[in-house]
Parts: sequence; structure tokens; C-alpha cells
Amino acid sequence: MIDGQPASRAARVRWTMMTSVRPLLIADMTTAFSLFINCTASLPAIVQFGLCGGLLILLNFFLVLAVMPALLVISELGYLRCARLQRRLSRMRQPRGALREIA
Repeated sequence: MIDGQPASRAARVRWTMMTSVRPLLIADMTTAFSLFINCTASLPAIVQFGLCGGLLILLNFFLVLAVMPALLVISELGYLRCARLQRRLSRMRQPRGALREIA
């Protein structure tokens, strides 16, 4: 539901992306900028840290934009269920009085 109205899967993903891109962009840009400031240091290790850290933050931002919508849809369709979690939950649903295995 978007604004109290039923919506298709595509509309929900589009709404989620449109409302989350701006805050993510601001957070990632400020973090990357603060790491890029380290590139002005005189120590090569600090310069490399700032450059690698800033670039990886930006790469992560673009990967989140590319991969997250697909993961949301796949998760909603039920393809990301963890088999271990399913086994654990099925053991927890045993009747009262039955012995539970301690994990």
C-alpha cells in the first residue's frame, strides 16, 4: 500500500527507491567526502586509505541502487528463505511438553 492505496509490486519498489535515494545519497556523499579529505595528508598510507575508502563508499551506493530492488522483489517472492532458519522454526513449533533440542 502506498498512501493507503493498494499498489503493484513495481509501484512499491519504485516508491521505495524514490524515497530512499536522496537520504542515501546525502549520507554516502558526506562519508565519501570526509574520506577523500584524507587524500591531502602527507603520509601515503593515509592517502591510500582515504582514496580507497571514499571510492568504496561510492561503489557501495551504486551497488545498493542496482541490487537492492531486485533483492526486495526476490525476497517478497520467497526465494531468499534460509533452510537453517526454517529447520529452527519447525523445531520451535513442537507441541508443549515435547523435548526441544538445544542448539
